[in-house]
Amino acid sequence: MATSNFTPVTFCDICSNAFYFDVKVAITEVDVDTYMITDQYQNYKLLSHDDKFLLLNDERKFQAQLLNAKEQHQSDCRFNINIYKDSCQETQHRAVILSIVKDDKRMVACCSGNNEISAVEMELPHTIPETSHKALFYLKKLPAHNKFMFESSVYPSKFLGFEPDEDNPTLNKLVLRHKTSDEVDETAELTLMK
Repeated sequence: MATSNFTPVTFCDICSNAFYFDVKVAITEVDVDTYMITDQYQNYKLLSHDDKFLLLNDERKFQAQLLNAKEQHQSDCRFNINIYKDSCQETQHRAVILSIVKDDKRMVACCSGNNEISAVEMELPHTIPETSHKALFYLKKLPAHNKFMFESSVYPSKFLGFEPDEDNPTLNKLVLRHKTSDEVDETAELTLMK
């Protein structure tokens, strides 16, 4: 005999109109969310709400700026969106890591303190055993054509977004922006372009 979750039980005896069973509890690992890399990835240019292109500058900082047609073809403004599969298959949104290759090094967009996003040199992890990781985001499709949001797996309700750079107001830097589910924040919306 087995219980509904397949724990084996054995009938022992009847005593005073009661049935007695011996339950054999096996100690097993508890299934937790694990993200595994897939072969699926897409290469995109990412645009902010004000049509600035996201790129990784020479100081290894993510920033958005206006680019002419020639500059848009540079490799430092084409990002890979690597897709990760959830072992439990219960999430509604796709888990992804955003990366770019610059100077033959893979740089990954990672959450850091104070709502900052930093470029961290790393190989893409094949498996992420936690439910959150500094480089893992949930890609959420918006109703508008090619518009998406990237929610941090470490900081729920915080999304990749832009704000003006204090040193150069013509540039926007990539940050984490807090947004509630019913709030509209165009600075946290990205357009993906092939």
